[in-house]
Amino acid sequence: MRYSVWDPHRRQYAYYEAAGQLAGGVFAPKPTMPAGHRLGVTPDEAAHSLPVGAVLVGRGNLPMGMIASRNPVELGVFGFDPGTVKIALLLGSAYLIYKYVL
Repeated sequence: MRYSVWDPHRRQYAYYEAAGQLAGGVFAPKPTMPAGHRLGVTPDEAAHSLPVGAVLVGRGNLPMGMIASRNPVELGVFGFDPGTVKIALLLGSAYLIYKYVL
């Protein structure tokens, strides 16, 4: 499968090849959208994540294949969803307050 990643420094798309194919006539899977923005998401947040092991095969002015992002921005700290991290921090804080303050 071919992926196109926008390179703002060169003002071109970088083309990557990765294992895996979509069946003919099947639409690309919808990327997960992060929550929390009032006005929407950036193009990097809306794009698919570039698969691990993708190999750079060229560059060009027009996208080819799926639009992807090099930055896995939908994953938060240590690869967890940002909402999960917030809940874990709140629960950890509540436990410490209960144990040491109350």
